[in-house]
Amino acid sequence: MNFETRSISSSAVLVELNLSVLTGNKLDREESEKVSESNNASKRAARVTKNIFAGSETLKDIIKYAAKVRQVNTGMTMPWNDSGTRLLPSTLLIEHQTTMSEHREEFNDLVEQFKQELPELRENAREILGDLYKESDYQGDWTFMSKFNFDCAYIPVPDSGDFRIDVGNKAKDELVQQFEGAITSRVDAALRDGWTRLHKVLQRMSKQLTDNEDGTPKRLFRSLLVNAEDLVTLLKAFNVTNDSKLEEARLELHQILQTADLDDLKTCADARENLKDKVDDVISKFDF
Repeated sequence: MNFETRSISSSAVLVELNLSVLTGNKLDREESEKVSESNNASKRAARVTKNIFAGSETLKDIIKYAAKVRQVNTGMTMPWNDSGTRLLPSTLLIEHQTTMSEHREEFNDLVEQFKQELPELRENAREILGDLYKESDYQGDWTFMSKFNFDCAYIPVPDSGDFRIDVGNKAKDELVQQFEGAITSRVDAALRDGWTRLHKVLQRMSKQLTDNEDGTPKRLFRSLLVNAEDLVTLLKAFNVTNDSKLEEARLELHQILQTADLDDLKTCADARENLKDKVDDVISKFDF
């Protein structure tokens, strides 16, 4: 396949989301040795990890919020490499920037709230931790606050023609070939992610539309159709290489959803069976 037809430098960018939080977990070496000794084990047999901010609900909220933001980022992007960099279609760039900006603001508000609570948390730590309390664990607020970070960088997808190094033509050609092979592999992985999401949605629909063994319908929620509709929109942006098969599958799901009515599906067995047959046809038609 001609690599030029697979080039995505003009249709996507790379996203690096660097999001870190303070967990509050700290290894207590002294207590670890005590536990090992009391059980006649070697010094490194046990590890006692304590949460020095166990009394902070705000820190729990920050950790949960960070996980939520990572999920949002994953949902809007496709895999690219093992370092956590993700591929973002250019059509979603403005939406992604706006979304991350809003999340960053809320994240920073929570971090500031935690900072204001630090004096009280230090005061309450002795009672909460009991014999595990060590005053030395709470030295230097700046150390704690430096653990929080929210940064989102957007980077152009590199172009194989831009090798600015002084090597011979043969060596440069080999570098270009290696680069194109690596990029093609990553593009394939990104597209597979789209196919995987589509397959999961179709399988879930097929399963939920299959009545129970006693003939009663499974509980159907609006999210069954809403999630599928959201994916139809997302896959249009994700198809950065204009894969005709992926677009065909997307359109077939789109057409199926146009005839789906949640109330009918809940009350009419024929409606469920009819929609399930259409979904199963799509599953069997494409090579997932």
